Amino acid sequence: MGLILAGVLLCGMPATVFGLGEHGRQAGAELLVLQGDLRLLQQEGLPDSRHRGLRARIRGMLAVLPLLLRMADQERGRRPVPLSTRELDDLLDQGGPERLQRRLRELSRRYPFPATGILPATPSPRRLALARRLHRSYCAGCHSSAAGDGERPAPDLFRQARSLPEREFAARMVTGIRGDVLTGIGNPFTDEELAALIAFYRDSSPD
Repeated sequence: MGLILAGVLLCGMPATVFGLGEHGRQAGAELLVLQGDLRLLQQEGLPDSRHRGLRARIRGMLAVLPLLLRMADQERGRRPVPLSTRELDDLLDQGGPERLQRRLRELSRRYPFPATGILPATPSPRRLALARRLHRSYCAGCHSSAAGDGERPAPDLFRQARSLPEREFAARMVTGIRGDVLTGIGNPFTDEELAALIAFYRDSSPD
């Protein structure tokens, strides 16, 4: 299962992801998203369906993380960190989200998320016009209103951009869409398009 998920993850990346250092960026982004999802998992009053969906998504990400980190290390010509999916699953099951969160923070120091080319997402008329077109074409159908119920609801990106730390929101945009088997797709956007979308969601409002 982990290898299948890894194939989906890597094949879904845009062509630019396979440039120098891009596996490292993907690894750093995944680590930030995982930490954010673990933070959400610990929120009080989280509906049971949302809790199940977050936990399933976290497990799916943990299944591919060791492979992604190895690829990032190979890209940099350094010795890989010994890490297995079972170790990460055990941290979640036996130690709880807090212990896994600590381990992920340690890994983030080795695999930081380099957001060069995406942040700072400075708004400009050209960027906002580009982002509005992209939003209408690719995002508005699912991401312009409240997330609703269910295990994996589509978040309101305008609200998310204003409530999450900027680097975490950028990381979520880089890693692509993590819905279910029908809606999970890789990130189709260039860095400039991502920067435009981040500025748009943070500084504008839906039509």
